[in-house]
Amino acid sequence: MTNNFNAEQAKKNAKDVKIDQTKLLEKILSGTEAISKEGKRRAVFQFPIDTLHPEHITLVEEELKTRGFNVSTHIEQSGTTVNIEVSF
Repeated sequence: MTNNFNAEQAKKNAKDVKIDQTKLLEKILSGTEAISKEGKRRAVFQFPIDTLHPEHITLVEEELKTRGFNVSTHIEQSGTTVNIEVSF
């Protein structure tokens, strides 16, 4: 069977994604845990800006800080991507 998946379908899938607060926190925690097991002390996560609600970013930052992490968030100059840096 041939897979007819194409770029237009990929764009639609990406456009429809929304990451809620719980999922965002889980992605960052699991990624940070994996990075720490490699001996690294900093992890940077990139998310398309239109997949995140600004309030969710703030709440996740606060939760990470209560867990002892240093957190900084930056919007790339293009305005399309949010970078969340976690260090410890």
